[in-house]
Amino acid sequence: MPSEQAIGKPRFSSDIYAVGMIAIQALTGLLPEVLQKEYENQETEEIDWRKLADVSDRLGNILDRMIRYDYRQRYPSAVEVLEVIRVC
Repeated sequence: MPSEQAIGKPRFSSDIYAVGMIAIQALTGLLPEVLQKEYENQETEEIDWRKLADVSDRLGNILDRMIRYDYRQRYPSAVEVLEVIRVC
């Protein structure tokens, strides 16, 4: 669950986070709770999932941005995510 939603202040980008985590779950076979608990970088609070899946740098970068800890660093809308994915 995105941090802002956990404290009762969800944002539009909270859904983008959720979709990104579902994609990473599909790629790694690990539940989001496991990813957050076992693979979260203690300094950055970002999830270090890339060593668990073989993906292109481009897709990895898209997913990384979708699941940024700070909601302001995520894509602002699903439309923007789709536009970036189409270019892949």
